[in-house]
Amino acid sequence: MMPAPSKHKIGVVFRAVAAVFSIWYTYTLICFVKNVQDNARMVSAIKGGNDDTSLVRMVVEDTVHFRHSSPTAQMEWKYSYPRGLGSFRAGPDHLAYFITTFHELHCVESLGKMLVTARSQDWGHTQHCLNMLRQLALCHPDLTLEPGDFMERNFTKERVGEEHICNDWEGVSDAGTHNWVEWYEWRKYAGVVDNKKQNGL
Repeated sequence: MMPAPSKHKIGVVFRAVAAVFSIWYTYTLICFVKNVQDNARMVSAIKGGNDDTSLVRMVVEDTVHFRHSSPTAQMEWKYSYPRGLGSFRAGPDHLAYFITTFHELHCVESLGKMLVTARSQDWGHTQHCLNMLRQLALCHPDLTLEPGDFMERNFTKERVGEEHICNDWEGVSDAGTHNWVEWYEWRKYAGVVDNKKQNGL
């Protein structure tokens, strides 16, 4: 028969477990705070260094551009993105992030291509894009009232629609291009070699 552990031994084991838990919890909290701070700096850099993104007016227009059946569509979509296709590098390791507005554009472009080509292997990507656009519509609700008769209009003649107040996407695009150029220069300086074709090169 084993003797019962003494209260002293139980207390020592309890304090040791509590100390290990405290160290782990403190480390986890420090990592979390650092991650939040890094993300805040990244967002600030994307916005051009301040927390107030400029607002601009955008009059919605129907257009004959960006049709995936058009021979000029690929070039029109290409010029919708900043250099690097909206990727943003942050932190000392230059980790890749993507600016959400350009991810949205990518999804709209991908959905259009899928509708024209109708390849079954694109369904997984299509589902991802549809879900992302659904979530973003809920996350950034635009409360502008739109006329309900848009199908009655001839958009080749009557293009002008309602006016929206938007964040200045050109400032974000400029910041994305600037960041991509900095990252590209860092890659050359650091001797980073990538055998894959780089987006935006």
